[in-house]
Amino acid sequence: MKSTRIIHLIVFVLLLSSLACNLPLPTSQPPAATPAATTAPVGLLTAAPLPDTPLPPTETIPPPTEAPPPTEMSVPPTEPPAAIEPPSPEPAWPLPAGFITVPASGGRVFLYNTSGQITAERSTPDEFPSYTNLHAAGSASSIASGNASDPLQLPLVYFTYQNGGELMMNINNNISRLMSAPSFYTLAGAPGELVLAYSSIDWGDTLRSTLYVGSLDSLPNAQPVAVVDEPEFWAAKPLAVVVQSGQPVGIWYTTVAYGIGGDIVFEPHRTLSYLNLDTGSSQHIYDNTIDPCGLSPDQSWVAHVASWSHGDPSPITLVHNMDESTAVAIPLLPSSDRGAGDAVFSPDNQYVAWKEGSGWLMADVPNFHATIRIATVTGSITAEIGEAVISNVTGAQKVDWVRPVGWLDGETLLLEVRLNEWDNASLMRVRYDGSGLVTLAAGSFAGFLYP
Repeated sequence: MKSTRIIHLIVFVLLLSSLACNLPLPTSQPPAATPAATTAPVGLLTAAPLPDTPLPPTETIPPPTEAPPPTEMSVPPTEPPAAIEPPSPEPAWPLPAGFITVPASGGRVFLYNTSGQITAERSTPDEFPSYTNLHAAGSASSIASGNASDPLQLPLVYFTYQNGGELMMNINNNISRLMSAPSFYTLAGAPGELVLAYSSIDWGDTLRSTLYVGSLDSLPNAQPVAVVDEPEFWAAKPLAVVVQSGQPVGIWYTTVAYGIGGDIVFEPHRTLSYLNLDTGSSQHIYDNTIDPCGLSPDQSWVAHVASWSHGDPSPITLVHNMDESTAVAIPLLPSSDRGAGDAVFSPDNQYVAWKEGSGWLMADVPNFHATIRIATVTGSITAEIGEAVISNVTGAQKVDWVRPVGWLDGETLLLEVRLNEWDNASLMRVRYDGSGLVTLAAGSFAGFLYP
């Protein structure tokens, strides 16, 4: 029986590896569970729409300038394109107070304010931490103010592989073990809150993912809130935790192809679900044909493409309130034969940025290229930033990798860029219209800080 499972696993991994892969954050009010919701353990069901929530503020468009009336034998002048105007509504989500980076050497992390000034440094001497699994658990108001006399009692929780896997906690360089996590897969924290969710995985006839959630004091003794069994070896990944009055009330999660290799551009997702922690039921928004490649900070918008295993690259589609009748599909660039992904929405839900790719990373002569595109949520393109533009700003001969990682405010996008070699990572900022591209900080992106 064991040898049969091993053979099945090898066949599955080889099949996925042979494919050319094309390859959130809490609201103040969580989505309500519907009567049709199913109870955990969960599988892949058909979509069930969420209840309506208020529409976000719309973009303010300046009134057109009235053209002079045409005179006899004259042709009215062609109206020039309208200038791009910054959004005027107040943000629908708290703006970051700063961000965190991890240097290539490991052993520490740096905390920055939004102007790119280092305000604190924290050690991680046990082992190089996973910068994709780090959460600033609490308020970072002193980061925003830059008040050096105000001690930053900000818990940083991160995963390390030491001792078989552990979640560690660093408060002002006082490091302690939060809990043992031998089967840990990935985590998602609630911004500015002492709350996080994580998943663990176990092998068997299926890949079993178990979801946990809790505050820092309750998490070590937390009981599972959901179990996801996947015969095709897709692992459950929490995307966002919904919090009310400091307590978790829901978890958004997707599934990710686990243990695959190959020429991967975008992490392959399929399905999108919401787990209501009050009822213990999961509402399945999208089935396995959909890849949710971006969720807005308040979870009122989702960006998705067709699942990578379902044919040719598809355009990115923006959906409001999980209602497909609002869908806006933005065509791919003609050269984007590797598709689109890595979408991030601005805090005021006015803009979305994403990455498109062409070519191959693992060709005999690698020819992969990326373009960062920015648009309004109504589908109007405001900027396209290619690798040549980044090279001109940085002076680097080669851009190895670039992706959007989030927004510092309603107008300023943060990019992670790797130049000449993978370890040479830095963060750049650029405005929604493509202007103002500049290097902001060194290191890999490890998350935002919130006031």
